[in-house]
Amino acid sequence: MDILAVIPHRIASQGYMRSQVVAPLAYLSSSGLKVALLCILDEADEKSKGFEAELLASGIKGYFVKPSGNAFLNYINCAAKAAGVVKKDGPSHIYAREVWGGLGCLFATRGTSGKTGFVYDFRGAVPEEILFYGGGTKARIKAFLFSRIEKVIAKKAWRLNAVTHSLSSHLLKKYGRAADTVIPCCSFGGADIHEKDSAALRSALGFSRSDKVYVYSGSLNKWQMFDETVRLFSMISAVDDTARLLVLTPDIKMAESVLGGSIKTGAYAVRSVRQDEVTSYLAAGDFGFLLREDNIVNHVAFPIKFAEYIAAGLAIITTEGVSEIARIVRSEGSGYVIDLLASDAHPVVAWSNEVMRHRDEYRKKAFSYAKSTLLWPCHIGSFGVLYGVKHSALRKDRTEDAHA
Repeated sequence: MDILAVIPHRIASQGYMRSQVVAPLAYLSSSGLKVALLCILDEADEKSKGFEAELLASGIKGYFVKPSGNAFLNYINCAAKAAGVVKKDGPSHIYAREVWGGLGCLFATRGTSGKTGFVYDFRGAVPEEILFYGGGTKARIKAFLFSRIEKVIAKKAWRLNAVTHSLSSHLLKKYGRAADTVIPCCSFGGADIHEKDSAALRSALGFSRSDKVYVYSGSLNKWQMFDETVRLFSMISAVDDTARLLVLTPDIKMAESVLGGSIKTGAYAVRSVRQDEVTSYLAAGDFGFLLREDNIVNHVAFPIKFAEYIAAGLAIITTEGVSEIARIVRSEGSGYVIDLLASDAHPVVAWSNEVMRHRDEYRKKAFSYAKSTLLWPCHIGSFGVLYGVKHSALRKDRTEDAHA
């Protein structure tokens, strides 16, 4: 076995985790590596049915731990299971992407004399995020604990990945070690939706082909800034009567409650869709909202939403807060960086008119950037560094050719 990924969560029922864990593992498997995934699996959960078969079809061997009623016990059970797999199958590398999985990997590889290399994937500034969005003594204690654990992990891991160069610099400043590679959140491919399919989907949503469709995709957690998104769209729609808003979220009732008090009926649609349907729905839009506050958590982040928007051919509307995305949008000319304090929507409407006059050009520009940067095969060299495999030994995934 080349790689054992230890994810002590129920990822079978979490669309985001499936796209960001299973997809890269499937790519690595298709590239010639023997890959396995250890996670929590609740066989009684409807969303978990067929998950093992899905993994096998992707060339991934599954190791599963039954959930208990206690999250901490789940972590312990996963660590014990991982130790057993390491002892029996001797994987060359063991991978984790959050602190409890990281601790489990350290436990599982004790006594292996370095024969199993520990690869840790930093997905963001987690301790800082806990402080920003938690508050109080409990949050401060948890943030301190996570910082201590991350420091140990940064010291003992064989290789580190970060999702942005800014995060790598943050790790160097905080823990004394930069990441060995930078692999962002990626998409596994574009929507490949034809114009007639897009028109049919727009019609089903109550929108016409001549409407400008703005999209918000995600949960309604405070840090996603849904209220601010609605406020901004309200300003836009007051100036442009062709503006429409599509909200893709599992929180339908809450979204409709917020929208109903701000946006006129007929100017918006709310849907809850499966993860595998998201990209097609996104491709029926024209613009994607990605607003974030201006803080260290967002400065070092790379939201998966950006990869999904770009892979679907959307023009991006973002803020300075998510600085990595703002930089890309400016350098690639693929969107608009807006000031949330601005009270005049005319500039963004003028920009949106320009985009619509050259819609195909913007779409092709987005696809081009996605194909060069935001598909997993784009990072074949970095994967080689993480797992100690020569670039030439990794085969290119057929997905890359399919979207060439």
